[in-house]
Amino acid sequence: MKSIMAENFSICPICKSNANFSTVNEKQHKVQCIHCQAVFQLFLARNKQGLISIKLLKTGKEKQAKSHKKTHKVLGFWQHPRIFDNSTSLEKEINKNFKRYVEISFSAKKKEKAMQRLTELGDLAVFHILGITMSIVPSLRAQVYISKSLEVIREIANPICLPDLVRIFNSGNPLVSRQNVLKTIIDILLKLEPEIASQYKDFLIDVWGNDLDQSLRGLAMHGLRALNLLTESEMEDLIPVIIKRIEEEVDPQSRVNSIVGLGEFTNNPLVIDFLVNCLTDQSTPPNPPPMAGSLTGFLVAAAKYKPKASVGEVAANMILKSGNQKGILRLIDFILDGGLGRKIHEKKIEKLVSDRPFVIDFLYDVITREETNAKNINRKMMAREFLRIAKSTNE
Repeated sequence: MKSIMAENFSICPICKSNANFSTVNEKQHKVQCIHCQAVFQLFLARNKQGLISIKLLKTGKEKQAKSHKKTHKVLGFWQHPRIFDNSTSLEKEINKNFKRYVEISFSAKKKEKAMQRLTELGDLAVFHILGITMSIVPSLRAQVYISKSLEVIREIANPICLPDLVRIFNSGNPLVSRQNVLKTIIDILLKLEPEIASQYKDFLIDVWGNDLDQSLRGLAMHGLRALNLLTESEMEDLIPVIIKRIEEEVDPQSRVNSIVGLGEFTNNPLVIDFLVNCLTDQSTPPNPPPMAGSLTGFLVAAAKYKPKASVGEVAANMILKSGNQKGILRLIDFILDGGLGRKIHEKKIEKLVSDRPFVIDFLYDVITREETNAKNINRKMMAREFLRIAKSTNE
């Protein structure tokens, strides 16, 4: 534990002497400053790899720290050079204004004044509200306060909160919505200078490339693009990473979501090849069965029930939407061989053949040049049907 403390502090946050800590209790994550005898309890991320927050258990020899005994704050608070400047006396005011902004019983004018005051209170207010997000402020642990705290943080948009937000995102705290935290980080970065945003490029790339949650990967990509943090060449370099991640994904719904996210990169040959390879994937995201409170209601719901599209069907739609000639020809070839089933043919034929001369040429080649045998007879019949639809569509 002492090594974790030393990694985050060059000086003791209480007495300001050079960092020199000893481990008091390894299991309970307690350390002590050898100089002032202050005792801290460390709260780590679930993977034990990062320090998130600290609670001051004993104040030791420093009298100025007496009012902070049992104080539990995010890491940024303890790293701040002026943590003792009226912080205890101002916390009541922060709580009062936070409640005024959050609770619906207050008028819009009072809410506006409350936000103005929270902004004026600066870094201390930010650290305290981040504590509400982490559910470590005893008097403000109601879910409404936890969920609204990030809204307040976004409104204040103080860059000092960003390192702690990243730590909270990585903390694994079940009370915190990681999606809301990531959205807060991106929203704040959009309000700040590009130089500050560039400092979080690697963080967003890491989320995009490695996070297990597809929705978070998509949000990270949105942030990278909105903040102009990636050049076109850098995006191209990251495409193999995305494809590998989708290939390793077990859940069909996550694969579908990720494939849809590739839509803006369908000009890339690797993406088209990948989508074509996905055509054979008939795994389907789970779809809740129809539910109703009566037999009549159930029958109506059952009549309207539609199974979700398979991974292969989604890939086909992405290829069709891309308009990529190579991809469309390979999709037609796949369909002529019986892929995706008859239902998808009837829905897509018209879009496939409409105003695409290269498709017409390909179909004529199938009919006139391919050898007629038991294997190809169905291909030729289907190619003729495609041509018939093309002719009626273009007339």
